Formats: sequence, C-alpha cells, structure tokens
Amino acid sequence: MIAPDRVPQTQGGFGPERPARWLTPRRAVIIVAAASAAVHILASGSMPLIVPPDGQEYSMYAFQMLDGGPNWHSPNRTPGYPAMLAVAFALIGRSAIAILALNHLLAWLTCVMVAIGSVRVAGARWGLLASLSFAIEPWSLAYSSFACTETPTIFVTTAAGVALLCWRPDRIRSSIGMAVLLVAVCMMRPALQAMVPFLALAWVLRIPGPIKRRAAIVAALIALFVALSLPWLVFNARHGVRGFARGSNSAIWYGAGFYDMLDPAYPMNEATRKAFDKYLAGRPPDDDSLCRVMYDTHSLEDAAQDKHLGDWAKSSIRKRPVTYAFSCFYTLLWQLNCGIYDKPPMYDEFPFFARRPFQPRTKSFAPNFQGAGRFPGWEGFVMNSGGGGVLAPYMLWWGQNHVRGMPQVPLAIAALAGVIVAIRRRRWELASFGLATFALVGAHCVLLMPVTRYSMPSTTLWYISAAWVLSVGVPHLRTIVRGGGSSTQQ
Repeated sequence: MIAPDRVPQTQGGFGPERPARWLTPRRAVIIVAAASAAVHILASGSMPLIVPPDGQEYSMYAFQMLDGGPNWHSPNRTPGYPAMLAVAFALIGRSAIAILALNHLLAWLTCVMVAIGSVRVAGARWGLLASLSFAIEPWSLAYSSFACTETPTIFVTTAAGVALLCWRPDRIRSSIGMAVLLVAVCMMRPALQAMVPFLALAWVLRIPGPIKRRAAIVAALIALFVALSLPWLVFNARHGVRGFARGSNSAIWYGAGFYDMLDPAYPMNEATRKAFDKYLAGRPPDDDSLCRVMYDTHSLEDAAQDKHLGDWAKSSIRKRPVTYAFSCFYTLLWQLNCGIYDKPPMYDEFPFFARRPFQPRTKSFAPNFQGAGRFPGWEGFVMNSGGGGVLAPYMLWWGQNHVRGMPQVPLAIAALAGVIVAIRRRRWELASFGLATFALVGAHCVLLMPVTRYSMPSTTLWYISAAWVLSVGVPHLRTIVRGGGSSTQQ
C-alpha cells in the first residue's frame, strides 16, 4: 500500500531509486496542513455562517440533545451531525461561531487526511499535488460556511477511507477503530450505507497472515460494528423505523416526480389524491410542489404514507424503464456537476452557494438566514452577510464563471481509471476503495437525487485516487515516450 518516497533514476526513467532530496511524505503533509490552515483562517474571517432551513432543524435537534428534550431525533435523519453540533455548542456556546469553528476545523482535518492518504499511496510529489488542489477546491470552501451536513460528512467518510489505506489491518485495535469509523459513516447520512460494504471489503482484503487470524479480525470487525449500531437500530425499531433512518421511499418518489415520471392513474389513497390534484395535476412538477405533497400527506413522519409514495414511484418506474434509465444517467451528470438544466428542471447549486456568503439578504429576519423560520436563541446565530474579504474575489469568480464539471468530471475519470488499473494489478483493496465512492454516486442515481453536493464525500476521496493514478501512469507514459523498457509496478 505504501508508495516509497523515491524518484526513478535511469536514462529510461526506471531503475535503481534514490531518496528524494527534500520532499518527503512528512514534509508534503506539513505543507498541505499549513496551506489549508491559512485558507480556512481566511475563509472563517471572510464568509459568515449561512443558516438554511435544514441547518435550523439540525441546530434544534442539538439543542434538544443538550437540554434533555424528547424531540432530538427524526425518523428521516441520522444523529451524527446534531451530535457534533451539540458538542460544539457545549464547548463554545450556542452561536454561529460554534458551527463555523466546527466546520472549518473539520474541513482542515479533512485536507490533512487527504494529504496523508495521497502520499501513502502515491508518494510525496503526487500526493502533494493532489492534496494542495483539494486545499483550494472551491466546493469544500463554500460549504464550510453553511450549517449543512456536507463538511462533517466529508470528514467522517475521508477518515474511514484514509484509515483504510494507512492503518495496519492485522491488528485487532485497528479493526476496532475501523468498525467505529464505519458506524460513524452510517450515522452521518443514510445514503452513506452504500459505501460501507466496499470499505469493509477493502479492509478485509488487506489483512495478511493465516486464515484463522483473518477470520478472527473479520469477526471482531463485524461484531463491533453490530454492537455499536444496535442501540440506534433498536431505538429506531421502537419508533417504527427500520434501519438507520427512513425516507428512501419518499426520496425515490420525489426523484420520480422531479423527472415527471409519476403515473397519474396510480390508485392513490385519499390524502395523496387530494394533494396531487392540488399541487401536481396539470402542471409540471418542481421542488416546491413535490415538497408540499410530502408535507400535506405527512410522508416524512408517517411510515405507511412513506411506503405508499415509494410504491407509487416504483410502479411508475416499472411502466417506464427506458425513461428511468435515462433519468439515472441525467442524475449521474448532475452528480458530476455537469447536468442538463431541463433534465430535470433545476438550478446549478454551486454558483448560489459560492456567492451567497457575500451577498446581503434583506427579506429574511436575519441577513445570514436562508429561508424563513425561527428557533430558540436564534439571535446568537445572526451574522452580517455581504461585503467581502480576502477570499471574496476567488469565490465570486468561481460562482460567476466556473466551468461546470470541474473538478468532478476529471476526478471521476481518474477514479474510474484507478479502479481499472487496481484490478489489472490485483490491488483488490484499492479497487474496492474506488468502488465504494462510485457506490455512493450510484445510490443517488438509483434514487434519482440530482444534487451535486451529495457526491462530495466521493469527490474528496477521488483526489486520493487521482494521486495514485498519476503516480502509476505518468512514469509509464514517460517510459513509452522515451522508448524505455516496461514499467515496474508500485
């Protein structure tokens, strides 16, 4: 797994290796850590916290956790992010500063972990290039200033991915740590469960030694994962929720509706038919109308109604399989930030998120609140938005002129190439690592969820895959160009 910090030294580009003169893996990580720290210090002073409606909801869950209230959970949410917010509020106070501090700390740690993982698999040079690119990547900087789950979710998934690459799997304590991280991944966002089997498989594939020792480590990993997950699963079961969270039925119904695939002839129950006639009949569906149907029918709280919508969506999909296949493809394009605007009709999120921290908002009850709503103690979350800062020109340029699909498309291509190369070289653990990232993207495609930011945990790990592909591919291409011999495998 470890790429030695060496530089090929022969006329053909390969042969005996000597240590790099000054750039070691440790120095590469330190450089990235310092650069990322500087960027996030500037960002924390330049961009205020933006609190969308979801952020208000998560904050209220955190308040309930701290106050011992009964309403700290939702059947459609996992408790990871509210728990993180509760810790931040307990340490710093119930304010926007607490969320900003949490987000920027986690974003900085994520960048450090990307650097560690990159130099581990690709060496210092390519690892430095990949992780420095991530350090200035505008998507992660933009979402560091939003009270959303993106930043902490990326942190947890990156921690699991980098631990997979760097920890020794033949140690019981390492498998215990991996089990804890995999449970944490599941607790951050329900869709992340798609990644867990592939990450666990990659961990198992790295275990050396005799069969008995491998079996013992695998058993310990599975037993601890189940033990740590069981309290939450039992709690959910007592509240009528199967698994880590509910909502996949409503999600695929929303996606099918967004792509205008819902069959109006489906036998709806009375409440659904009433809401359908009021908001959807005879008009193109949009985010507002679909959400109103879910709110009016209480599908987010009622398990039977959630299943009813899911059955409606699945029945509609079975009648139009070709349309569904094309819709999955269009969703993939949106996951890679290069979607077609009318398939489905939606807006490009990133320009809004990049510009919003620098634009004053006067229609809301507080300048940095996105959408109406109040929650206890909201005065402590008010921050002035608009103006500027050191990073304002950079973020505004991306928000106004950025090339769609960058960096997601090149990173996806590199990650796919990494999976192929890993399979050809029998690096099964790296192949499974890459497949885990595509499993998350694929899950959103199957559910028809065309929201680019949902793929950010995968996009972040793709920087590590890109570093490895460059470390393997560039010397090989150099050998071909120079007419040298065949390359050696790392």
